[in-house]
Amino acid sequence: SSELDRHVQIMFIIETRNKGKADEFIVKLTEALDKKQSRKFEQSEKEGVTLYTSKGSSPMDDMVITRSGSMIYISNSEAEILRSIKLPKADSLASFKNYKDTLETKKKNRFSTIYINGDKYIELLKSMAATSASPLPLDESMYGGLTGIGLAVSVEDAGLSLDTATVVDP
Repeated sequence: SSELDRHVQIMFIIETRNKGKADEFIVKLTEALDKKQSRKFEQSEKEGVTLYTSKGSSPMDDMVITRSGSMIYISNSEAEILRSIKLPKADSLASFKNYKDTLETKKKNRFSTIYINGDKYIELLKSMAATSASPLPLDESMYGGLTGIGLAVSVEDAGLSLDTATVVDP
């Protein structure tokens, strides 16, 4: 297990309008991953949610999928999903200033948003540099003040629009 495996937790949270369709999506996703990638998922119940878990060759390759309320969670860490589900609204990502500042730069009609916390991004870069076969130079001054990175997809007259923003606090 590498340094990267021990420290990096990845989570995607997808909001859905139809809980039944979300549950169907999760089942179809796990079946497709089994068929195309030979990923076997075990189903279990914990803290009021159904977890679909597939162990990878390292912790970074683990996959856990669940739905809680209107949110679908996909992560490599069951503990992080369960922790996120239990967070009070005041401690959720949507309440963080850096998250709000990053989203304010995006179009209001977006249908998909990706947010990357600046500190976590720098931590990931450091882990990757430390575990690389040929060490990567990492000039930390390049990332000073990075608070967040945002990507958003919206529908425009000519098709899809992908907008990005990097928010810094100098």
